[in-house]
Amino acid sequence: MSTIELGYTPTVPDLLARAVRLFGDREYVVTDQERATFADVDAAARHLALKLVAAGVGKGTRVGARFSYGREWIVAWLAVNRIGAIFLPFSTPYKPAELRQAVRHGDVHLLLVPSTLFEKDQVDFLEETLPDLRSQLTRQLSLTAAPYLRAIWVAGDSSTSRWVTPVAMSAEATREPRSASAELLAQIESEVRPSDAAISIYTSGTTAEPKGVSTRMGHSYARRTAWCPSWSGARRRGSSVECPSSGSGGLIMAVVPALDHGQRFCVSTAPSLSGHWT
Repeated sequence: MSTIELGYTPTVPDLLARAVRLFGDREYVVTDQERATFADVDAAARHLALKLVAAGVGKGTRVGARFSYGREWIVAWLAVNRIGAIFLPFSTPYKPAELRQAVRHGDVHLLLVPSTLFEKDQVDFLEETLPDLRSQLTRQLSLTAAPYLRAIWVAGDSSTSRWVTPVAMSAEATREPRSASAELLAQIESEVRPSDAAISIYTSGTTAEPKGVSTRMGHSYARRTAWCPSWSGARRRGSSVECPSSGSGGLIMAVVPALDHGQRFCVSTAPSLSGHWT
């Protein structure tokens, strides 16, 4: 599928810029706790992307994330892919051993998590997952169980644990004017190509150790935006798409087409109803 047919280059920077230009004030993410427009999500993703760049994350860096579907998941995905880094969204039902295997197998450099997930404290969960975290004296990590992992960023965290790097991902915290860093981000985004690795989807780990399958930017986003909305009957402008309960289906069948076609992405954040990576 060509750029002419799509109307943009099939990369996250181009897809997001087009969405903000065409649908900026329209609602993009709706949960039972919050609503965010395309412009809101873009601002939050820009804020996080610049923090990632300042921390040394760039093209090809492998960034893991463990969020339930919602604004934070989408912000993390957009922030990571818009700077050319590879997004590894991990299953929310992972047990400690499964997450440890996925982080190690995925060569994760930086891990993004919420402070709580389904009412469970994630700092405690991660110390169970990677026991050596308890002995870490700084935020620059050195773990034999996850040798490539250098940092764990926890959204909305007030923990006193020395290894935690707190990061703001709330809508209020990321509403700030554009700065000189905007030009740096624009230059980084201009180097992102459809042939760049984009996302690595990991299996649930329920029947064997978690394993990842990677796809490139163009393959992940171009074809999906074209055929998914017409297949689901949700191509009409301003319509809503609900999140499927399966992992890759949620991204391919809902999040990406909604961004492309200006649709409202709806998902419940209740533990019994939330979309899980399975």
